[in-house]
Amino acid sequence: MKYLLFAIFFAQLAFAEAGDKEHFLKSWEEMQSKSGAFETFTKVSDSEYNVKFKTIPYEGTLKILVSDVQESPSYGNADGFSKMGYVEVDLPGAPADLTEKYSRTYYKWAQNNTLYYNSKTATWVDATEYSKSFKNKEGSFGFKLWTSVLEYWSYILILIVLYFLWSTIVNNLRTKNALKNQEEAIKKSLQLSEQSLQIQSQAIQSSSEAHQRTNELLGEILEELKKR
Repeated sequence: MKYLLFAIFFAQLAFAEAGDKEHFLKSWEEMQSKSGAFETFTKVSDSEYNVKFKTIPYEGTLKILVSDVQESPSYGNADGFSKMGYVEVDLPGAPADLTEKYSRTYYKWAQNNTLYYNSKTATWVDATEYSKSFKNKEGSFGFKLWTSVLEYWSYILILIVLYFLWSTIVNNLRTKNALKNQEEAIKKSLQLSEQSLQIQSQAIQSSSEAHQRTNELLGEILEELKKR
């Protein structure tokens, strides 16, 4: 009997989660079709749609890779919001640099791939509506910080990406300069070594010539002595 109760409980839980996910995906589809981002948004299957964007140059298939509904953490005083749902998508055949060239437009649209469930109205809403539900407390730094991040998260993400790109470029330049300086130091060291060898060679040659001249002088003196 105990195991039967557990089975019934988990079956009900799974059914509730499936219902939540189905409701979320339906709301997401409606929101996408009404968002103004598409000229065409037509469902082909449970995970694929034929789309044509107005805001970015892409026409083709939009494919859902992952979707889920989970309990929503309570930030500040979000009134009545208990769950959040998200969708991760792919645009097969899109240019590799699409999100880079149209990053601001793309991420602005992508905000609508995360929705929040208002248990009081039994509706899913986007991040903008979610942020409006907060009760703004005078002087609450944490609240203001959260609402600012929620509103401008796409711009913050772009700044983070730009920072990492800038850091990569700077590090590459530093590495190139270090290698260049090292190469120049090696060349200079080789030049100094060659000059040192030349000086040593000249010194040896001069010493040899001086020694030979000394021997010649001694020979001449000896000859003079013999004549006398």
